[in-house]
Amino acid sequence: MKLHLLIIWYFLALKVSMDTVKAHSWLACSDYRGDVNYFEQENCFGWARRWEDRGSVLTVPRPNGYQIAVESNNSPRAFANNGCDRPMGSGSSLSWRDGYTDEFPHAIYEQGHVYCMAWSMQNHATTPEDCTNPQAKSDAAASDSLYFYISTVNPTSDPSQDDFYLRNINQVAGLAHSCDPQSHHYINEERCQLGLEKQQDARDCKGFQRSPAFCENTGEAMGTGCFLVPEDLPAGHYVGQWYWNTTFLRPTFRQETAYKTCFDFEVVEQSTATITFTDIPPGTKGISTSSLPCVNNMEVFEQVLQRSILPTSSPTSQNNNNDNNHNNNDNCSMVHQRCGGEGWNGPFCCIDGAECVEIYSGWPQCVSTNELPEQEPEPEPEQESNDEYMCAPLWNRCGGENWTGATCCQQGQCVEQHPNWFVCML
Repeated sequence: MKLHLLIIWYFLALKVSMDTVKAHSWLACSDYRGDVNYFEQENCFGWARRWEDRGSVLTVPRPNGYQIAVESNNSPRAFANNGCDRPMGSGSSLSWRDGYTDEFPHAIYEQGHVYCMAWSMQNHATTPEDCTNPQAKSDAAASDSLYFYISTVNPTSDPSQDDFYLRNINQVAGLAHSCDPQSHHYINEERCQLGLEKQQDARDCKGFQRSPAFCENTGEAMGTGCFLVPEDLPAGHYVGQWYWNTTFLRPTFRQETAYKTCFDFEVVEQSTATITFTDIPPGTKGISTSSLPCVNNMEVFEQVLQRSILPTSSPTSQNNNNDNNHNNNDNCSMVHQRCGGEGWNGPFCCIDGAECVEIYSGWPQCVSTNELPEQEPEPEPEQESNDEYMCAPLWNRCGGENWTGATCCQQGQCVEQHPNWFVCML
């Protein structure tokens, strides 16, 4: 009798285990320029590999863009093995471009810009306390980490998982350090995460769980996160990997899984991609509808980069034509916000007490008059390797292949962290 009960318990536990192992998610859009609350397919300009393989389920419109959460039995998206969920190509006649169509193209990123991704939540976030949806399900993980890894330029095959680990986008962009999880220097901090934010508690709406409209449809809601394309990232083709590392505490076991989605993207030089999307600048738009502290992840990058990248809701004044007169504070850019340049559709003036100054080529920004120099600055002295002010800050890149920046450090030493990749470290 005891043996019989033990067998029944075993199979019940096995069923629970198999049911819960289905916990999964996947990346849908690799260049999302739409609303932060609900997926807008018309504002997705880059997709995961072979997205069209899901068939007709993609062509059926669903309210609030819930079609990205539809799982296809013929072409399931969730993938928990190493490397890429779908190969770059099979056979000598196929290239990476064969994974995309006119309707579902690959992403094109311009150097120096911030872009965002969108994924399906599949019930794996935390509902707010005021959620009244009786159908809501919250199968949130005990801990989440979310990363974006990239290949080197123009790869001939998909990188291995070990190779992906070496190329965290935030570290390549100089915004993070020690992001290789297999290195003894590894620091799993928020700067290594996609979006530069890491989930700290169940309801902070950060990282993978950044899903403002989760309560309304927990299974089909959308999450978003952003990243910076380095200004010095060589132009060409890359393989990207969206990597969600998650731990669930199940009744009979601890489920630790990493789900991955691969996609291809091209990097182009500055001012060469904007002609394609002149009216739709990169980045997520809108304000969160959630009672949770969900924010547009673009705001984080504004703070880190100290320049405006969010679109303004102020009306465009075509007659100003870069007029810097502060004739209407309500319709002018604030200090440190953009005020002109190619493709700009916001205000061309600044509030009182600021002037529109070209910070660098093609990028005017409002600068406080108190910060403007009273006279022409003197020519800078020639750089010397031991001039501290000309050296790289701590944890920034300081050398390696094709590096043209500073090769000395303000603090610490310039250490080869990866092959041909030197970073200022203590």
